[in-house]
Amino acid sequence: MLIAILPVTDYSTAKQQLFQLVDSADGVELRLDYASHWDGNAVAELRKMCTLPVIFTLRSQAQGGHYPHSEEQRLQTILELCAFNPDYLDLEHNVPHEFILVIRQCYPAIKIIVSYHNFAETPADLAGLFQAIYHEDCYAYKIATQAHSTLDALRMLHWVLTVRTRKRVIGLCMGEEGQCTRILAPVVGSLFSYTFWDQSQATASGQLPLQDLTTTYHYRQLNSSTKIYALLGDPVHLSVGHIFHNRAIEIMGQNAVYIKLRVTAEELPAAMVLLRHLPIGGLSITMPLKETVVPLLDELSPDAQAIQAVNTVVRGRQWIGWNTDGLGAMQALSEQCSLAGQTILLLGAGGAARAIAYAALAEGAKVIILNRSIAKAKILADELGCEAYALEVFHALKSYTLCINTLPETAFQDPTMQAIWQSNPILPGTVVMDIVYQPLLETTFLLAAKAAGCVCIPGFKMYIAQALLQIQHWFQPEATVIQEIKLLMQKIFSSQ
Repeated sequence: MLIAILPVTDYSTAKQQLFQLVDSADGVELRLDYASHWDGNAVAELRKMCTLPVIFTLRSQAQGGHYPHSEEQRLQTILELCAFNPDYLDLEHNVPHEFILVIRQCYPAIKIIVSYHNFAETPADLAGLFQAIYHEDCYAYKIATQAHSTLDALRMLHWVLTVRTRKRVIGLCMGEEGQCTRILAPVVGSLFSYTFWDQSQATASGQLPLQDLTTTYHYRQLNSSTKIYALLGDPVHLSVGHIFHNRAIEIMGQNAVYIKLRVTAEELPAAMVLLRHLPIGGLSITMPLKETVVPLLDELSPDAQAIQAVNTVVRGRQWIGWNTDGLGAMQALSEQCSLAGQTILLLGAGGAARAIAYAALAEGAKVIILNRSIAKAKILADELGCEAYALEVFHALKSYTLCINTLPETAFQDPTMQAIWQSNPILPGTVVMDIVYQPLLETTFLLAAKAAGCVCIPGFKMYIAQALLQIQHWFQPEATVIQEIKLLMQKIFSSQ
């Protein structure tokens, strides 16, 4: 269920906001601890107005709430609130058990949710924590903790998945890294996900707007049979993958959802272990993980084996790594020229550069690699049979016909790079492509290429091509469906 949070700061405003929520949420949590004063008649009217299931919460300050008075007064007010017959009552885990029994005896229809909030961390032993807060007289149990990394969120998802068949639980992580726990609540079996209508109603970090959950992530279509697809990398906040892939999933009618997970290279081994416990259908892998992920998979496609870099993972009986970067880049370039006989100057020596160099050589092109780390460039060049130089020699190279940038936009802020780009090193009239697509048409590389009168291929061309190849690996849609998705992707990019 999608529970819209309504902080009741003043009763008249709350009435107006309630009208917005009744047609869009599945239930409402009235956060009555936000109220500046107690007005039983106003609370009764709010309860009567709401046709959705209602949670009453009078959160203590010790658990992140705003109730200003003593604990004795708070418990007395909670008893008064019970007279208005909320569907659910949220009580902190440290409320005396005797108090819970009184409510159960006097108001047996009210479903009690025992809640635990930890704003500092996600405890290592979630199962032990659950046992510590468990009361057999309660309906459900809420554990909300602060996520400091995606690993915390994945642990929470795994815990909910293991306990959902035995107990009603709400398991979520606060913070940006915990957003996946809110999106995937119906998939792992978390009873509620808390959301808001507009930003002023948000009560915890990491909460997502109701519109995002229902539109971008088609939340109401998610269930225990939903397959999860995810982008892994660092950073991922600029990626539009969650928009494109979820739209594609809707077009194909698949029971699936696509999310973004920020995972560092150091976190990846642990993340992959945790992901194996979740209903993952496939993964997109972005920088800096394309090479790091290789030994963590069960099998590689021939191209991925040769490249030793993966951007696509398909989960069947085994986790199989593929690479669609190279073919995607070639498809984008082929709209402007043939690759055979071309000399390509390739900036960068990471996972994407590996894939592009491999694919370009297969098309009959010559490849010259330039990189900030000449040692890394030479290793790649020796593996593939290319030339490699330091980026500082860019100005001296005059024989290339294509130039492809795989370096992130942040690389151009490096003092060495800034020195190189003080005078434009790109040969006039060259066909160039930047695989970076944010900012869309105004990356540092593309702006310099435009100034040199080059034919420019923006990064979204390759992004679309490689994303469509990923979709084919994951879902095997018909060609007409792929074309429909391609047109949608082009339309979205053109509107930016």
